Amino acid sequence: MLLLLCLAFYLRLERPGLIRFNADQASHFDPIYSMISDGVFPLVGYDVGFTNAFLGPIQFYLFLLPTLISKHPYSHLVFSAILNVSAVFLCYQLTKEFFNKRVSVIAT
Repeated sequence: MLLLLCLAFYLRLERPGLIRFNADQASHFDPIYSMISDGVFPLVGYDVGFTNAFLGPIQFYLFLLPTLISKHPYSHLVFSAILNVSAVFLCYQLTKEFFNKRVSVIAT
């Protein structure tokens, strides 16, 4: 199990330089930085396409933690990798509980 988690973490952080950082990613950082610097906490998230609907602000609050630790964009990459590896762990545990260990290794 530990080997699978290490492999999952390695594959997510093998080459962080390949991750693009352009205007879309920068627009995700702006509300988070304003939460830190100005103390403005949004009640709505991003707008959905060309509609009048908005997503919730959970992404802002979720990525506030790594931004408080480091303002470097890679902090979000590492935090996303940690969340992804925890999802791999949950997938392993759930499939092991419902099926067997062999199926859980294949699923993860």
